[in-house]
Amino acid sequence: MPKYRRKNAPSGFTLIEILVALAITSILVTAIYRFFIGQHHAYTVQDQVIEMEQTARVAMDMIRRDLRMAGYHAMGDDLINNLSDFVPSSFIPAYPVTVNLDANPKISEGSGTDPDVITFLSVLPTDNNPTTLSAAVPPGSNQITLDLTDDYKVGDMIHIGTGSEYATVTAISGSTLTIDTNPADAAGSQGIARNYAAGTPVGEIYVVSYAVFNDDNDPSFDYHDPGHPVLKRKVNDVGFMTVDTPVIEDIVAENITDMQLSHLGSGEIEVILSSRTDRADHKFQSNGGYRTYTANARIKSRNTANVVVGTDCDVPAAPTNPVLTGLNDTYPCKIHITWDAVTGTAGCEVFKYIVYYGTTSGAYAYNVDVGNVTAYTLDVTALKACTYNVAVAAVNDAGTGPKSAEQSITDTQAPAMPSGFSAENINGVERKVTLSWNMNTECDLQGYNVFSRSDSVSAVPVNTTIISKSFTNYSDSNFISIDCDTYHYSMEAVDFCPNSSGATTEVSVSPTAPAPPTGAVFSTTGTTDTISWILSADDFEVGTLNYIVGYQIVGYQVDDTAPTETTPESLGAGTDTWTSTSPNDYYDVSAIDACGNKSAALRISSACSQLPVISIVSPVGDATVSGTINIDGTVTLPGERTLASIKLKIDDEPWVATGNISPWGEWDTTQVVNGDHTITIRATDSEGCYVEEYITVTVSNELSVTPQVFCTLYTCIDPPADPAKGDSYINLVVYVDDHEGNPVSDASVEANIKFGSGSGSKDIPATGVAGYYGGGDTAACTLNSDDPDAQIPPTGLAIKTKSTYKNNQIPEIEIKVTKTGFLGSTCKITPTAE
Repeated sequence: MPKYRRKNAPSGFTLIEILVALAITSILVTAIYRFFIGQHHAYTVQDQVIEMEQTARVAMDMIRRDLRMAGYHAMGDDLINNLSDFVPSSFIPAYPVTVNLDANPKISEGSGTDPDVITFLSVLPTDNNPTTLSAAVPPGSNQITLDLTDDYKVGDMIHIGTGSEYATVTAISGSTLTIDTNPADAAGSQGIARNYAAGTPVGEIYVVSYAVFNDDNDPSFDYHDPGHPVLKRKVNDVGFMTVDTPVIEDIVAENITDMQLSHLGSGEIEVILSSRTDRADHKFQSNGGYRTYTANARIKSRNTANVVVGTDCDVPAAPTNPVLTGLNDTYPCKIHITWDAVTGTAGCEVFKYIVYYGTTSGAYAYNVDVGNVTAYTLDVTALKACTYNVAVAAVNDAGTGPKSAEQSITDTQAPAMPSGFSAENINGVERKVTLSWNMNTECDLQGYNVFSRSDSVSAVPVNTTIISKSFTNYSDSNFISIDCDTYHYSMEAVDFCPNSSGATTEVSVSPTAPAPPTGAVFSTTGTTDTISWILSADDFEVGTLNYIVGYQIVGYQVDDTAPTETTPESLGAGTDTWTSTSPNDYYDVSAIDACGNKSAALRISSACSQLPVISIVSPVGDATVSGTINIDGTVTLPGERTLASIKLKIDDEPWVATGNISPWGEWDTTQVVNGDHTITIRATDSEGCYVEEYITVTVSNELSVTPQVFCTLYTCIDPPADPAKGDSYINLVVYVDDHEGNPVSDASVEANIKFGSGSGSKDIPATGVAGYYGGGDTAACTLNSDDPDAQIPPTGLAIKTKSTYKNNQIPEIEIKVTKTGFLGSTCKITPTAE
């Protein structure tokens, strides 16, 4: 019987329906998978781009940090002019570009479009660098001991102090380094030139280089893996290692493809770093599938102004046949140098020469760019030396070539003998001889020496230090208490070798007669004459001595023929009155000194009980004068007397008649030395009575020497009262003197104190001790000065200023001294904490 499907029975899918469903599902799954693959690729590319950009920026930051420090404590002439002597060859890159290190910094251009290389010197800060001296070091020492020890190696370079003194390390024992400040001298380790206190900073100078190694400049893949360019950093002899080095510490960044460098002037360098992704992207059609990024920075080197750029040329050869002449009449204080030109290959020609010179063999403190010439004249006046060492180097686009063989020349030209040498006799009061001469004009003159001898003693030097070349007079006051000898003086001019002019002809001086007594007074009572006078100007005690031993009185009686002299009377020093019971018409009174010299006589007569009165009106007493001046005044006569004569004299010079006309005379003050001088006027009336009046003036003519004040600074730091706080006091004492060595108590003294990142200034007042500035405190520490010859100041003169002494920070102190009409000066010191 037939079967019938039930009306609500479930039905199945047809084959066509199933195939359609499968097709739709496949399309959806494929779309989803492709979306997932696309997103994964995008995320992967994004990660590589981020990594590429971050790597380039990190590499640029590292270069920026180092390059800003380029030249820090590494720009002194002693180092820069002698880099080939100080820097070991292992510190200088030879690949991928051979670097000719003749400047700081130095850019070495790559061949063609290859990456550039930059090399520079600097004291790079580390935990132990810079450090400080743990003990003071005297000049000449070749060993120093440090507070902290860096990882020094033999051959490393160091910088000492705040000036420019450099050395290489020749041996190491713990924290003690043996050093050589002139490695060019084969004689061995040379010592330091200055005195350094404990706490003086010492820094290691590093030679730093950056270079990119890629498939173009490293085709043998010794320094990088194929297809993986790298930026590397070399410090001293560590870096730029081959890929087979077990431990590679010199890679700054990977996938850096190029570094191009340009000097923009004034020490500013443009750095362009090119980088790429780590892997190629098959979907990216440019640059071989690599995405690229360029980082650009303009970096200012804080310590340098000039950057030398070299090419792939070879540096030129050393100039040959250098010849020196000069330091003679043709070239006084000048050295003329000639050399043979250096030839170069096409494109690498020499375009200039540099002349190096100095006073130490192998170490050239100075250099001059002379251009493209083969002869040059050096002016060495300012060097003030005797023997000079000179070398020449050629320069092309690759840089500065090696120096020529060193040549030396010594000054053998002696200065001329001083002319116009004269001496003023020994004055009875001042006990000194004033010597004068005409100034020499040699450009290399150092100064003068003066010699003296007596009839019984050989010639000896008078001055203990060279007399300044700008002086034309000198005073000798080195005499025994009572010295009646005749002295013979000579002098010489010397240069810095020292070559001597030879001694001048001797001039002789002897003690002069004392000044006569003045102010005669005569009175008669019956048969008794009483005479009195004003003591000689030389009659006073110097210490416990008096150069005047007494007075001689001679009486005269006049008859129709001639005066009759009575027996001379001798009186002691300090006597100004005498009585005679045997009347005379007049008396002569003379002063006698210890050498037997007798002054001119003061005549005292009865007619002279009234004397002329002298009034000197030009110049006035105690005035300061200069140039040519008039000497004038008035004379008032007693009674009916008339004026017989007026005479004048300057100091102990002979009397000069004035002709009794006004003005009495002219005086050219430029013919005497600056200082105090006495003008004496004698007026005689018609009775033969005379009187003398004198004034003292100060001659002050402009000198050829510019007045200047100088300072010596003494400091120390008291130990902190509370070490935890580190509070302490800086003790200051300043001594000020002028160019003649005289103490100065009216200068302005300002102290500028820099401590860590802070600073401040303080006016230092004068003390009660001549030349010293400070306060009334006594330092708890020992005051020290950078001048080894400075005398320790008196106690109780210190001025204290509170400061902070922590973490071995040392304050820097600068003193500025000024005075109106004088050149000022500064002095600096780093105080020592006890």
